[in-house]
Formats: sequence, structure tokens, C-alpha cells
Amino acid sequence: MAKTAKILGYVLAALVSAALLQGCGLKKKFSEIKLTSVEVESFKLTGMKTFEALVDVGVDNPAPSFDVKRLNAVVRKDTSAIVRLWSENVSVDGKSLKVYRIPVSGAVEPGYTLMELAVLARNFNPEDYKVDVSARAEIGADIGKDLEFKDIPLSKLMKQE
Repeated sequence: MAKTAKILGYVLAALVSAALLQGCGLKKKFSEIKLTSVEVESFKLTGMKTFEALVDVGVDNPAPSFDVKRLNAVVRKDTSAIVRLWSENVSVDGKSLKVYRIPVSGAVEPGYTLMELAVLARNFNPEDYKVDVSARAEIGADIGKDLEFKDIPLSKLMKQE
């Protein structure tokens, strides 16, 4: 399950970075934001097909503060959805270098079990997986943008760390 938790960290980093890089207006400043680290602090099963994790994401943000809301992702192998992930809203401080501890929840999709996920993790090759991500990035109460990215190669996300 450690590999599954690490994948979770990469997917969460993708959610945050997608929202950051496609931000709302101050594109140059937002394009300078860097993820400095991704660590899964804890991972626990909460049911037969559900889990929760705490993921520490380091962010170097030279831009103004912003919020990332409605974070959702689906991890797929081939065309088959394997895991669905979602997170609480994240508020990123402006002009800061900080690590954010983000609670993440997840569920194994119908047709898969946690044991099958463990087998997939044992033979894990990031080239075999794609991620669909959606979120909303907001600066203040009135300025925001809904974001959606499909078919992001997991291998690409893992290179961001």
C-alpha cells in the first residue's frame, strides 16, 4: 500500500499544480510557482474500498494567495478507472515557501479490490496510468476558473517532484 499512497501524493500534486499553472489572470506569477516536495504523511483504510491520507505538499509561491477548491481526480489504467480521489479546499498563502498538510480521501472503483490494487502496485509502471483532474482555482471571492485536465500521464506528474 505504500506505493498506492505515494501515487496518491503525486496525483494530489497534480491537482494543485494544475490549478496553479492555469490560474486566474496573473499567469506569469502563477507559472513561477513550484512544488518543492510531495510526501504521504499517513495512509489508513476506512472501509473495504475506501481510504484517507494526509499528504504534505511543499509550495514555493511568489504569486498572491489563492484557493484551490473541489479537488477531484480519477486514476486510470488503460481505459478503466481504478481509484477516485478528492480533497478538502486548499488555501495557499501569497509570496511564501510553505508545506501544506492536505487531507485526501479516496475510493477504489467498482470492479477492483484493495488486494488487486496491491498487485498493481507491485508491478507498478507509471507509463501505464493516466489521471483525469478537475478543480476550481480562486483569487478572492469573485475571481475564479474551473479547470479540467484529461489523460495526464502519471509518469509526467512523477517527474514534477
